[in-house]
Amino acid sequence: MTCQTEYLKRYPDVARHEYYGDKPQEHYDTHGRSEGRKACKEWQRDLTCEEQYLVDHKDVAGSSYKDNPERHYQEWGRNEGRKVCVLWKELYPPDVPDSQPELPIGRYITINDFNPSLRDMSKGDPDSSQDFGAQIALMFHYNSKPLAIGCSQTEGKNYTSIPSELLEAAKLDVPILKGHPSKGGAGKSALSKFVVSESKKGKLALIIGGTTGDVSRALKDGATASNITLYLTRNTWNEQNSDGATEYITSRCITHQVPTSDLYHTLGEKGKPFDINGLSANKWIDQNRNIKMWAMANNQSVIQAIRNINTFMSQFKDNHPLRIADALHLTQYFGAPNNGHLHHFNVINNGLKIMRRYQ
Repeated sequence: MTCQTEYLKRYPDVARHEYYGDKPQEHYDTHGRSEGRKACKEWQRDLTCEEQYLVDHKDVAGSSYKDNPERHYQEWGRNEGRKVCVLWKELYPPDVPDSQPELPIGRYITINDFNPSLRDMSKGDPDSSQDFGAQIALMFHYNSKPLAIGCSQTEGKNYTSIPSELLEAAKLDVPILKGHPSKGGAGKSALSKFVVSESKKGKLALIIGGTTGDVSRALKDGATASNITLYLTRNTWNEQNSDGATEYITSRCITHQVPTSDLYHTLGEKGKPFDINGLSANKWIDQNRNIKMWAMANNQSVIQAIRNINTFMSQFKDNHPLRIADALHLTQYFGAPNNGHLHHFNVINNGLKIMRRYQ
């Protein structure tokens, strides 16, 4: 079997192609090699730095940098620790980061329901990593990290992989506490016990972007309600999956509610394309991909899942890949005005700029 016949038999899409059907070797040289397709030894040769980079990094091959992968490595790849040829590694060394200071600990706990992992959005709202990534950026902007990260239940389970990986990437040391897997917080958990303990020490803010059963359990177990202030949104999926716990805790604690309309405005006004200082959602996300934590929180699996749900809900004109409204609860805790999404994204962006110094 000749190399041409073997290649066309292995790849029927090439065989059917109007142009490359008669020129399989040209297809391999032009596209197949960078796509990772197999070919006979006679066609193989040592790859150039450009070709090898595109083979190793499929996301770059599918981006606007596909025609200039060297530029991608200069602008992003060298500081992301990407695999690269020896020549480029010597020509474009990564920036030397500043020494990252330890953030002071604030009197607050963030509580979120997380997906199983950064690559698995099969359970829960697919925006959990993106939302938490925005919260981490806000921690840097406000120079304050929480007492703990609470992981409330997601469809009967508690997942800690996402906060663990993102905190490690951000070089933040924050305890991660599991909640109880039941919707209404029927049993005690590490999270509910911690809320009880900390509420007895003094004022405590709970930044809630997940289900509320663990807070309900804490109050029933003796948490000092008068010391607790809640920051949350009512009438959401989280409340529906808390089996009455949200109504219970808001009737006993000081509560700052972010209206659902404000959350949607944070994502972009309905019927209008997303615009933040002249940037589309894609460009706003991509301009910060040289920050390891942000790149992980906005990987291709996350972006596609968010696009799908935004398309399904038909909330926004361009169905953009962004859902970080729950992070608004944290900006409200720090005293930011509810004046629309521009302020919200500006402070997140500033936090990302601060993080970039330490990457």
